[in-house]
Amino acid sequence: MTEHFVTLFDEAFLPLGLAMYATLLEHAQPFKLWVVCMDDGCLAALRRLALLHVIPIPLAEVEAEHPQLIGVRPGRSRGEYCWTATPFTFDTVFHRDVTAKRVTYLDADMGFNRSPHVLLDELTASGKGVLITEHGFAPEHATKAGTCGRFCVQFLTVGRDAESRIVTTWWQDRCIEWCFAREEPERFGDQKYLDAWPRLFGDAVHILADSRLTLAPWNVHHVLAQEEPIARHVVFHFHDMRMASRKRVRLSWGYHIGQRASPIYTAHMKRLAEACRTIEDAGLPVRWPGVPACSTTHDRGRYLWRWLRGRVAWATLP
Repeated sequence: MTEHFVTLFDEAFLPLGLAMYATLLEHAQPFKLWVVCMDDGCLAALRRLALLHVIPIPLAEVEAEHPQLIGVRPGRSRGEYCWTATPFTFDTVFHRDVTAKRVTYLDADMGFNRSPHVLLDELTASGKGVLITEHGFAPEHATKAGTCGRFCVQFLTVGRDAESRIVTTWWQDRCIEWCFAREEPERFGDQKYLDAWPRLFGDAVHILADSRLTLAPWNVHHVLAQEEPIARHVVFHFHDMRMASRKRVRLSWGYHIGQRASPIYTAHMKRLAEACRTIEDAGLPVRWPGVPACSTTHDRGRYLWRWLRGRVAWATLP
């Protein structure tokens, strides 16, 4: 069965989106990747690149289908509006491809290490239509669940069945009502709403059994310190990876990654560099959101790394 994945990003996130796409090519075929383009630059770039299995969708089309989005857009930041639009991406795919039996939302800053069917087959076996994944915070970050939520909107699958669509409709309504980058009781962005799903929609929602299959900066050091095989994880969420320039990349911020995770980051840095070259070879500019650059580096092999109190990591693209 062809799997349908959907993501959303703007032109500044295009290199990260292409790096994720490269891991889907390696581990997820056959698939379609639907990309809701959050600005015209992203749409024009993806149309120019004409990537195999990638279907770009103009944001204007999504807004035309869901006009309630337009009404809240002026009061939300770019990031908050991306969060607000996320629950609507499933309908976007279902309306465009009648053969899609389920759709999986992916954050654009992720990379697959194994087939996503490791996760999706567990959903199938559960007999339910919706799959959510826990953050799996390391013990030193456990309190973040109270702020950011128990679950992470990173890999989230929704079936075409009626019960699953009830869940996403509820989520859409909540995000239209409120979706901001601040903590309030039982609310934070689009994400903390998921904490209520097992209670409200338990018959439709399956929680991934092993959070170690979805690694991220907030748990990778802890998991690998337990001597878990580094190849065991299915997907890595490169949270807070940002390009500060064409060559300088902030790998993470606020978490201790640890040297055991360096092979994961090194592999993705190579994908990111290749993505930049693909964009430039098509005669397109490489954009980046811009983050403060680091002036002091430490040479580690081919790459330049900077570890500040173990909490900030920088690198230079190959």
